[in-house]
Amino acid sequence: MAAAGLDLMVLTEPEDIYYLTAHQTVGAPQVQALMVPVSPNEEMYFVTRLLEVSNAEHRSLLRLYFSYSDYEVGIEKVAEVVRERSTGARVVGIQRGSKRLAPAQYETLTERLTDLAVAAVCRFEDCTHLVGRLRLIKSPAEQAMIRRAAEFCAAGVRLAQARARPGMTEASISALVYQ
Repeated sequence: MAAAGLDLMVLTEPEDIYYLTAHQTVGAPQVQALMVPVSPNEEMYFVTRLLEVSNAEHRSLLRLYFSYSDYEVGIEKVAEVVRERSTGARVVGIQRGSKRLAPAQYETLTERLTDLAVAAVCRFEDCTHLVGRLRLIKSPAEQAMIRRAAEFCAAGVRLAQARARPGMTEASISALVYQ
């Protein structure tokens, strides 16, 4: 982020949000955004719909989350919370290519944040692929977890191979893995 000159990232891609927070949702078609400040002294914060708050609270690493009701405009809530929490942000990265951020929502967000900075000097940069590129390079801990997951998968395949019999359906063989 610092190398890209960003003060704040607004992430709306569910895969990137999950990568950084372990937050998963079935409510992805609704606006949800993870704000990532450049300063390691500032905590990430999340905006989602009210029905998703318990998900954020109990099934993620998030500690700061804000919500909006279904009758509210989600992107307006994102702008409001950013204005309150990230007053020093001058360069904001937004995932312009996100499938979860419509062009009209992008326009609304940038309009609401334009006066965030002194004399309206706030500018916006596309950070669509920034987290995705980081996800491509696996840390030693991630490599260890991938190996462990592969061991579980291989054990399931071996079990299915050992128990499969002629005449069994594919679904029956698949079910063996989950027994």
